[in-house]
Amino acid sequence: MKVFPFRAWRPPPALVERVSSVPYDVVDLAEARAVAADNPSSFLRVTRPDIDLPDDASAEAQVEQAIRQFENFRSNGFLEQDPLPQFYAYEQCMGSHSQTGIVACCHADDYDAGVIRKHEHTRPDKEEDRVRHIHALGAHTGPVFLTYPD
Repeated sequence: MKVFPFRAWRPPPALVERVSSVPYDVVDLAEARAVAADNPSSFLRVTRPDIDLPDDASAEAQVEQAIRQFENFRSNGFLEQDPLPQFYAYEQCMGSHSQTGIVACCHADDYDAGVIRKHEHTRPDKEEDRVRHIHALGAHTGPVFLTYPD
C-alpha cells in the first residue's frame, strides 16, 4: 500500500473552535445555515457552500462558491498551510467506542485494486458531488475513512 504525507491547511489554534464544523453530510441545508449563522469562519461555508446561496442554486454555482470561500479562508488567515508534508494522528470517540488512525494521502490504484476497503456503501450521486468539490478546490475538505489489514 502506498501512503504519503501531505501539507494540511489547518486553522490557527486561536480559531480552531470557530472554524471547526460538523461533516457536511450530517446536516441538511437548514441545519447547516443555522450552525454557520453569524460565524463567517465556519468551515461549513467551504464544505456546504449552498448555505450562502439561494435555495435553487445550481451545482456549478455551489462549486464556484466553494472555491471563493476556500480562497477567502486562506487569504483571511482562517486556514494556514503546514510548511512540511506530515502524517496526522487522529482519534474519534463516540460513546464508549473510540478509533485511532492517521490522516494521510493514499494511492487511488490501491483503492481501485481492493487493497483498501471502502468504509461504507456510498451513493454515486454523493461520490460525484465530492469528486467535483475536490477537483474544483484542489483539496480534500473532509476525511474519507479507509480500512487496511494491520
